[in-house]
Amino acid sequence: MRRLQAYLLAAVLLLLTVPSRAVSQVDSVRIDVELRDDGSAFIRETWIIDISGDITEWYLGKENLGRMRIRDFSVTDESGVVYASEGLDWDIHRSRNAKAFKCGIVTKRDGCELCWGVGSSGLHTYVASYVLTGLVKSYSDMDGFNHMFVTQIDGGARKVLLNIRKPGTILTDETVSVWGFKFKGETEVLDGAAKYWSTGTFGSSSSLVAMVGFQKGMFNPEITEDRSFEDVKKEAFKGSDYKKDNSWLLGNLLQLLTVLLFMLVPLVGIRRMIKIRKRMKELLGGKMKDVEWFRGVPVGGDLREASNILRAFSGKPMTENQNLISAYMMRLFYRGAFSLVPQ
Repeated sequence: MRRLQAYLLAAVLLLLTVPSRAVSQVDSVRIDVELRDDGSAFIRETWIIDISGDITEWYLGKENLGRMRIRDFSVTDESGVVYASEGLDWDIHRSRNAKAFKCGIVTKRDGCELCWGVGSSGLHTYVASYVLTGLVKSYSDMDGFNHMFVTQIDGGARKVLLNIRKPGTILTDETVSVWGFKFKGETEVLDGAAKYWSTGTFGSSSSLVAMVGFQKGMFNPEITEDRSFEDVKKEAFKGSDYKKDNSWLLGNLLQLLTVLLFMLVPLVGIRRMIKIRKRMKELLGGKMKDVEWFRGVPVGGDLREASNILRAFSGKPMTENQNLISAYMMRLFYRGAFSLVPQ
């Protein structure tokens, strides 16, 4: 029994003393995309990573490429060294030293992995550049793409940014429509570019998918799809936070209701004023400027009719009712209907 307890104690101590496998932490990712007339794009990805543990390489997964192709892949780091490219001959089964300052590509069934050696441990800034052909495609109604620029990151990242530009062209809300998927963040056409950025931490289960549509005439894409961009949107919206673009519809509907409200309130006021003036004219028997001054009670001494005129002018029915009662009492007093008797 004591021997069993000793073994258990030794096992617990061993678990406590063995250090946990450190995970390299991504601080930030910035992706700059420069679109070209033929629909291809020059893409530069800047990764700031705190390398730790025993990892030997870093790679960027590029999935679902279809007819798109990646070429001219290169990597540099904060030292300015340009990594030696091994093309499609990248061997993953090597040591850290053997992979240092080298980069290459591993092909997959419907994509590839862009790889490079991490070199030493510590904080590094890696800049991976490549050309992606066929990114912008031609559809029957628009040109555009729906592309995953960032796949899931082990351990997540503090922030992720994506900037999409077309040199020589200022992108605006009138010419470009943008949507984002699979991450918590914002997207907007700003400063002549389509911009995406994470808000808060970019979780390990997050990825960044950008869908961008361009009006016809901005590109001459090499790839033509036999469907509409509207079909691409409908497919992308399935299971997403977008509900057939209801957010856009709701925003415009609220704006329209606000405008109608501001228009309706003055119209109601004008209509009421016209009604009041019409009533005044009926009561006075003409325009106000044509009404003569009276020393006594106007309208033939009819107190009720005079009260109706005052009520229409003053807009205070309770006050005029009290005044009418006082006028009747005063008339009765002057006609001797009752008198004051001293006690």
